[in-house]
Amino acid sequence: MQKRSKKKIPSFAAALKERHHPQNWKLVLEKTIEMLAEMGDNNPLQPEDYLTIGQPALLMLGDRDKMVTLEETLAVYKDLPDAQLSVIPNTPHPIELANTKRLAFEISSFLG
Repeated sequence: MQKRSKKKIPSFAAALKERHHPQNWKLVLEKTIEMLAEMGDNNPLQPEDYLTIGQPALLMLGDRDKMVTLEETLAVYKDLPDAQLSVIPNTPHPIELANTKRLAFEISSFLG
C-alpha cells in the first residue's frame, strides 16, 4: 500500500468506527483496505469494460474529493458511451458530508 494511503488509515478508521459502531467496524476497515489495495494493484474495471455499458450513467465528483481525482473521473466519463458528469462544489469524498439538496437535484435532473 502506498505511503499516502497508510497515513490516511487512522482518520479513516475513526470515521468507520463512528459510522459502524457497535457493529464490527474493524472488519469493515480490514476489508476496505484489502479492496483498495487490490484495486490499486489490479483494478477489476478496465477502460474497455466501460465501452460495454449500455445504460445511461451519472458520474458525480466532489470538487474537494481527495480519494478520486478529476482526471480519473474524466477518463471514465470519456469511456462511457452514454454518460453525464457532475462536479459538486464544496464537496469532499464521504457522501455523508455532501449537500443532500444538491445531490438530490443532480440525481433528479439525471433521472428526468
